[in-house]
Amino acid sequence: MKEMIKKDKEVFNWLVTNYYSRVYKTSLFYLKNRDDALDITQDVFIKAFDKIDFSKTSNSKFPILFIIAKNLSLNRLKSRGYKCEGLVDYDLKSKIKTPEEDYIEFELKKEIQEYLNKLPPKDREILILKHFRDCSYSEISEILGIPIGTVMSRLYSARKKMGEYLKGEYNG
Repeated sequence: MKEMIKKDKEVFNWLVTNYYSRVYKTSLFYLKNRDDALDITQDVFIKAFDKIDFSKTSNSKFPILFIIAKNLSLNRLKSRGYKCEGLVDYDLKSKIKTPEEDYIEFELKKEIQEYLNKLPPKDREILILKHFRDCSYSEISEILGIPIGTVMSRLYSARKKMGEYLKGEYNG
C-alpha cells in the first residue's frame, strides 16, 4: 500500500511539474484573474489525476488538462453571470522594450487581437491553440474532438480568413 501511495505521489508530482505552467496559462487566459486561475489550476490537477491513463507514456497529457481547465474556467465564469459563447478574447501581452518598440508592438498586437475577435469562435479557437498555445495537430484534435484532417482544414480556412482581415478583404 505504501508503494502504491508513493508511486501515485511521484506520478502526480511529475504531472504538475511538466504541465503546471501550461494549465495555469490556460486558466488565466479564460479567467483574466490570477487568483482564480491559481484555484482552477489546482482543481485541474486533482480532477485530471483520476482521468489520465498514465500507462500511455507516449501521448501528451495536455489535451485532457486543457479540456478540464477550459471547462472549469468557463463554469467559474458562468457562475458569475458571464456569457461564454465560444472562446473568450485572447489577451496578447507585450514585453518591455524601448518606448517606441513597445508602442509599435502594442498597436500591432491590438490590431491582431481585434481581427482575432472578429473571427468566428471555431476559427479563433483553432488559431489560438496552434499559434498561441503551441499545441500540435494531434493535441488540437484531442482537445476539439475532431480528426487531424479537420484540424488542418480548419486551420487553413482560419488562416486564410485572418489573412483576408489583415489585408482588409474579408467580407465576413
